[in-house]
Amino acid sequence: MMTQRLATRPELFKNDRICFLNTNITQFWERDWPKYQRCQMLPPNSLDWYFGNLPKSQPTRKRWGYDVDDLFIPLNIKNKHWVALHVFIPNRHITIYDSMVDWLDDAQMDLLVEPYAVMMPNLMHSAAQAEDKCVYFDAKYTHSRPSKDVSQQIGSGDCGVFVLKYLECLAVGYAAFPKTLCQKNISMFREQIAYDLYHEINCRGPVEDPDDWENVYLYDEKL
Repeated sequence: MMTQRLATRPELFKNDRICFLNTNITQFWERDWPKYQRCQMLPPNSLDWYFGNLPKSQPTRKRWGYDVDDLFIPLNIKNKHWVALHVFIPNRHITIYDSMVDWLDDAQMDLLVEPYAVMMPNLMHSAAQAEDKCVYFDAKYTHSRPSKDVSQQIGSGDCGVFVLKYLECLAVGYAAFPKTLCQKNISMFREQIAYDLYHEINCRGPVEDPDDWENVYLYDEKL
């Protein structure tokens, strides 16, 4: 949905040098990480992701680094939790946004993010033009998981909604997450996401205007 919105309404986003990746890439890269550690063989279709040919349903044709600065990725952890990854290519850094920072300690999170911190720069170095390999060198990306001013959930079951809203806020260009991105409003955010899905992927909902999203809609100038 966000990829389609970026293609059709780019004015809503901070710029056009961003890319949303779906969970297919994380599934393959997590699966093939042990093989990469043995022989440094990148997962299948890595170049297609790099050149923006995947996913096939919504290819961007944007090349990481050359056409894209920001990669936004939802990451599933053990089928129990979701976090958001923001890969900022110019700074060679991955920021992890986690709505339950106490659920997993930093050492465990480091291991989960390592495949992307290692394989992404390797892929970009391998695929870069000869004269640019010194820019896209293959040293490991740094990463961090901030907790200050990152909205936290209460209880379980809402991490996916928080991840979607984290990524949306970052892509729109918020310098800090709005105070309205909080547990109190999570039910309204769920309804808003459902509405957006129906209307932005041509699976239309009611013709009437949606419920009043005041103070929760990210593109509302009132925020």
